This record gives sequence, structure tokens and C-alpha cells, in this order.
Amino acid sequence: TLGAALGGLSGTLVEVAGPPGHGKTQFCLHTAALTAARGGEVFWVDTERTFSPERLLELLLRALGGDEPAALAALGRTRCLPCASLTELSRIVEEVASRASRKDPLPALLVVDSIAAVARIDGGGDAGAASRRDWIPKRQATLNGIASVLKGIASMAVAGAPQQRVAVLVTNQVHGDPIRGGCRVTLGNVWHHAVNHRLVISRCPPGQLSNRQASLRGAEDVRYLHVEKSASVPPLTISFLIGPAGLHETGSRTPEAGLLR
Repeated sequence: TLGAALGGLSGTLVEVAGPPGHGKTQFCLHTAALTAARGGEVFWVDTERTFSPERLLELLLRALGGDEPAALAALGRTRCLPCASLTELSRIVEEVASRASRKDPLPALLVVDSIAAVARIDGGGDAGAASRRDWIPKRQATLNGIASVLKGIASMAVAGAPQQRVAVLVTNQVHGDPIRGGCRVTLGNVWHHAVNHRLVISRCPPGQLSNRQASLRGAEDVRYLHVEKSASVPPLTISFLIGPAGLHETGSRTPEAGLLR
């Protein structure tokens, strides 16, 4: 599974990138369900209003064998906080990091869904070209600061489990690359170097059809998760489906086993 290939997500900053509607939020919900089902606390920063407690409960019920009281208790271990700007996100992650210095408990999983949404809208607006030129380096400096704080959080111990480190999961978007004719992940090289693992989701195997062409094929709903960057494994592509039990590899006879177990 992907979790085994990466050596577990604890203590790492993981980026999941891809076009809209390809499964990034579902990946996060699946990870959150596994974390909460095992007793961990989850803190979800929601910048696009895509967090679904109903879907999370469905995944928890599957993970916990239909035990509704246990699933509801696990759902209660997940906290979701809306976020509307890059500046607000910076304050939120700084507050999470400061909890360690106050000896307050830290979650087992921190999700930011998505970093690109607030980076795209924060400060651009209807400002003139000169204002945008001033804003772009400020935005990049804020992003760099957020990346540094998130890396720091990933090195911190989880409440009640001193040997376990916080897993940080951040979603990002892609945009067209006119040079190579494909897509590339947004936010630039500094962000790329900050993450421990970069996972890119598409509807076609890497190097084949464009995402637009693949989306027009219609019949299949197979997605591809490509490990673009990782210190743990070489580049790796896993095909998967999204079902009631979450993400599972294609061809698996036990979908409940999931992609991340």
C-alpha cells in the first residue's frame, strides 16, 4: 500500500496535488478517518468549504466495522476550522506550533485543504499591476513561512504518544505548463523543496493522456496517484478507485483494506 511504501505519514509534510475533482479531499478524508479510528486527534483547516462530516462518518463506520458509537466518538476527535486567507492560515499554523511550547496536546494529523486556494485569492483581487508586483513577493514570503512552520509541526510529538510525530497533509493544485504541454504543481520551487512527499493525482497514468482528455473518456473512474517526490521510495504510480470505504487500489479484492493502511 501507499502508506507502507512511504514508511507511514507520521513526522512528515505530505503534499497531495491535482486538478479539481480528482480526489484530493477524498484522500484527506480517508487519512483522517484512519487516524481518528485509531484514537488520534485530527485538526482540519478548510479553505474551500469541502470538509464533509457526513462522508467522514461514512468512512469511520467502514473502518470500525459498523460500530456507530465508536464511529461517532472518532468523529468527535476531528475538529474543522474554516480559513479564508493566507494571512489567517499563517496565524492558525503558528497557533498550532505554539501549543507545543505551552505543553498543550497536538493532533496526530493536521490537514490543510487547500493551500493553493488561499494563496491564489489572498491579496491579488482587483489591485493594479504595480500592487500585484508588490504583493507577489509578500505572498511568497508568507508561503515560505507557513512551509517552515508546518515542517516544524511535523517534528513535534503527538499528545499521549511521545514516540509519534504529527503528520501534516496539505493539498495543492496544478496548472498548465506551456513548455512541456502538461501540468505542474503550483506555488513554485521553495514549496516543492519544503515537502517530504509530493503525491500527484490524475485520471491518467503519468506521461499519457492529458487530464482533460482523460476526463472525457467517461466510463472509467480510475485515478492514478503518482509519487513524484519522496526520500522513502523511487517514483511510483498506484491506480485506485474511490468507493464507500474510501480509496482502494484497483484489482484489490478487499476494498475495505484501503490504499493507506
